[in-house]
Amino acid sequence: STQASIKADIAKLEDKVNSNQATTAINSAQIVYSLEPPEIIERVKRANNIIIWNAPENVDDAADKSFVLDLVGKMDAQAITSIVSIRCLGSRQNHSRPIKVEFHSGSVALNLLQNKKMLLSHSDYRKKALSDDKTPG
Repeated sequence: STQASIKADIAKLEDKVNSNQATTAINSAQIVYSLEPPEIIERVKRANNIIIWNAPENVDDAADKSFVLDLVGKMDAQAITSIVSIRCLGSRQNHSRPIKVEFHSGSVALNLLQNKKMLLSHSDYRKKALSDDKTPG
């Protein structure tokens, strides 16, 4: 009976330790997540984007899409399959609006940015510029 009582006490202590470890793991995950401010999360999302400057102001989204597909295709034909969305920024006015292109991964966007000098060899795109996405949301 003393031995049985000791075993029961040990089992209770083990349960408490296991419960505390699980709670600590959950609390640690919550603390780490709360340390990531929304700004960092937004930057990670924007890493998948590029901005195209000096693009022609088109009358419809289909023409914008065609322009982007042609430009990206001249730089890296495989990157076309990674495009998630194409969107003009700002309101339609008498000047060229930048075009935001979102890709599935940041590596595709980074590759295009690193090779943007390739545009100089294409007469249609010499005056176009690419940059990373610093726009909010």
